[in-house]
Order: sequence, then C-alpha cells, then structure tokens
Amino acid sequence: MMRRCGFTLGGITQISEKTAQELSRFDDTEPSWVTDLNLDYPGEYANNEIVHDFSGLTSITSKALRHLAKLNGHLNLNGLESINDEQARSLEKHKGGISLNGIVSITPETAQSLAKMSAKDYDTSIRLEAIQELNAEIISALTKTNSEHEKHPFALNFGKVNRLSLEMAKEFRDYQGYITISAKEIEFHALDLLLERRDFVSSLTYDSIVPLKSLSNYKGTDRDCRWREGEQEDLDLNGLTELTEANAKYLSNHNGDLYLRGLKEISNAAATLLSKHKGYLDLGGLTELSDAAEKSLSKHEGQVWFHPLLEPK
Repeated sequence: MMRRCGFTLGGITQISEKTAQELSRFDDTEPSWVTDLNLDYPGEYANNEIVHDFSGLTSITSKALRHLAKLNGHLNLNGLESINDEQARSLEKHKGGISLNGIVSITPETAQSLAKMSAKDYDTSIRLEAIQELNAEIISALTKTNSEHEKHPFALNFGKVNRLSLEMAKEFRDYQGYITISAKEIEFHALDLLLERRDFVSSLTYDSIVPLKSLSNYKGTDRDCRWREGEQEDLDLNGLTELTEANAKYLSNHNGDLYLRGLKEISNAAATLLSKHKGYLDLGGLTELSDAAEKSLSKHEGQVWFHPLLEPK
C-alpha cells in the first residue's frame, strides 16, 4: 500500500472554520507522478492511507472538525486534550483513521461516534494511547458499533490502562480488528480469556496480575495460559513485567512449566517463593539477579533457564 503525505500542519495551534473548509478540498486522487515516474509498488493507491498532520491544534470547533472530517486518510489530532460528544459526532462520516493520543478520557457516546467512521482495511486505526481509565462500556461502544457498521473493523490502539478486567476482556475477545493494549494490572481470568486471541499472545503486556484466591479450582482454556482439571500444563506469562509477592506465591503452586520472560528483575522475596515451583521455569528476560535471589532459585526442583549472559555461576 502506498502511503502519501497530506497536510503537514502540526505547527498551527488553531484553525478557523473557513480555513478548515478550504483545506477539506484537498485533492486525494492518485497523483500523476505515480504514473509519470513509472513507480512500481505493491497493491493499489489508496486515499485512506494519506496522513494529515494537525497535531498542533489544542482546540477546534465542531464545525471546523466537520470540515476536516471530509479529508480522506488518517487525521493526526494528538494535540487535543479532550473531545466532547458533539465534536465526535462531527467525525462520524470521516473515511480513514484518527489519532487522539492527547485525550485522557472519553464517554461511551464519543466512542460510539468514533466507531461510525469508515475503515477501508484492517490497518486503519483509532489511536487513544493516553487513556488510562477504560471500561467495558466504552470498549463495547467502540467494538460493537464498528463491527456492525463496517466490513473492515478499525485497529484499536491503546496505551497503558490502569486495569484490564474480565468484563473488558469479554468485549475485546470477539472483536475482529487488531487491538494493541498494555495494562498496569490485569485480572487473571481476563488474561486467560484474551490469550484465546492469537494477536494477544505476542502483543499483550502487563505489569502485574491480580491473583486468584486459589489456583486449584481454576479451569482455563486450551491455549497458552491454562490449568486443566487434574492436570496442570504450560503457563505462558511472558507479558508480565513485574512480579509481586502475591503473584509469586500463587504461581509457586503451579506444577507445570512456567514462562516469565517478560521479567527484567526479580525481588529476593519473589525468588524465594518461586523456588518452591515444580517444573521448568523460564526467566530468560532477567537482566540482573542478586546473590540472595540466585541462592533461592538454586533450590528450585526443576530446570531454571536464564539468559546466557546472566547464567549464574
């Protein structure tokens, strides 16, 4: 797919309705130079791949935004710190993606309006990477509205949210578009549910897991993260970037292989608890290991894998 630059106006901080109306007349047809220069590129020319940079705008009226929405392609509006329901409704007929990485919260009504925009392919994205407080209602408004409205759902890009709950995971699970999200903490059942999606297995990251009260009665899926009744199998938690003592305590009861490559460091207390784990333990992401933690892990009943540059003596 050929990407083309549209308006590069990231330096302007405000825009009048008249100026926005003039800019909306941008010619997005295939440029003659593509043919004149005999450029050879895969795929076809697509006007929805044009990028219009208005990232310097800190505010904009709904009428001006309605004019800019007529521009096919990706709108970069990262300078906006908020967007209300009326402004969002102005974007409903926009054909292309949008970046709103400056806003920290949206309402379900705003999310629903954004989801009514048109995406031509699965790479067209809605970027909301500054939102920290996300809930199932907002996710539902984005995913269900877009799935009903469009043949190609938007890719949804979030940054690091404070918590990813089971209810939120249920809304994400069946959405057909790509999803990128990170979480400060994730509920254990939510993690298991999300790992049913192939894209989440490699892309989902989280700092900590909200532990179960007990692992013994937990029945997961047949995917990467699972416990089966009467039999414990591999547990892939490579997205975990921080291991609390509470998480380490519960994981120490797991009798199958345990993968924790996302950890860069581990506390002495967590290492002591993990030493009670039985099975293969993968700590290949550690970049440092204290003498006390090394001594504790040496008591582990099973193979412990470290990165070769960190291999204990």
